[in-house]
Amino acid sequence: MEKAYTKDFNYWTQQTAQLLREGRWQEIDLENLIEEVEDLGKSERRGITKKFG
Repeated sequence: MEKAYTKDFNYWTQQTAQLLREGRWQEIDLENLIEEVEDLGKSERRGITKKFG
């Protein structure tokens, strides 16, 4: 699944969402999922800071 992350991000996101829905925890690319969630939080913070800063 890690290869999908670097080759086709959209596919990776859809597959990861499906694995989460199905509870197939062992198949999830956890390292990259954690990185994406952290980056999403940072992006949200930057947006709020720019808006209300």
